[in-house]
Amino acid sequence: MWLEAGNPDNVSAHTAQLTLPATFEEIEQAKQMLGIDKVSEIKITKAECLKLYLERDLPLQEEALNLEILNELAEKIELMDQQDDAYLKYISILEVEQPKDFETAFRLSDEIDNYEFVECNPPEYGKQALKRIGIDEEVISVLDNFTNFYELGCYYMQEDGLRITEFGPICRISEPFTLKKDGPAMY
Repeated sequence: MWLEAGNPDNVSAHTAQLTLPATFEEIEQAKQMLGIDKVSEIKITKAECLKLYLERDLPLQEEALNLEILNELAEKIELMDQQDDAYLKYISILEVEQPKDFETAFRLSDEIDNYEFVECNPPEYGKQALKRIGIDEEVISVLDNFTNFYELGCYYMQEDGLRITEFGPICRISEPFTLKKDGPAMY
């Protein structure tokens, strides 16, 4: 992330530009340049995301953005880049949840393990759903000739609250997404 910050008490003062995550020293230098003693006194006048897709779903237009929280999220995103699919999962979560404020977007970064990418092939999803409720492979293979696994899979996709995102189907583990008429298609 990139941001421009100023001193709210002195609008004619200089602005400071930071690329996040910023080090302690970089933040101290910005405070000094702005003539501010505390990080909480910094007013963010402009914030942009340098990473693809974040700009679209991260609510950076808020007036009261907090530099410390922005920096912490930038650190988390940097760590997500080092884990398989973690960044893609986070931006998929943002796409589906559509957080209205930055605090919610930040909280969602802590809850990333509460979501998972899933198979989006309805017949396979139906078979996996049967396995989850204790039906063994042998019974499923017998049912294969007599069951519409496509319809069964579609039913469980809806039941599980599966959402299709630009990066793949995702569901919430703890509780399904609520049905939205204007939300992303389930299948």
